[in-house]
Amino acid sequence: MDCKEVGIDFMDYREFSDAPPVILDVMDADEGWVSDTADFLGRCKISLKELKEKDGLEIGAGDIKVPKWYDIKFGTDANSPACGQILVSFELL
Repeated sequence: MDCKEVGIDFMDYREFSDAPPVILDVMDADEGWVSDTADFLGRCKISLKELKEKDGLEIGAGDIKVPKWYDIKFGTDANSPACGQILVSFELL
């Protein structure tokens, strides 16, 4: 499992519902098997409003929430079927 810290400035948003969603592009790592380039596997879109309502996420709480599985979709529209999942946990500082 690979943990990454991503800096996003939410000071411009008074409410979670005003903030843009977190978008994760999921790539593979070939490392010489077929090629050395990463391939796009899909995209995961996570609404911060949804996180707050479901998990009680608060800015500055200091608690990393229990990781949850989120669908990865290859298409960009809401009707695209899931092609996999990614395990993600959030903390807002």
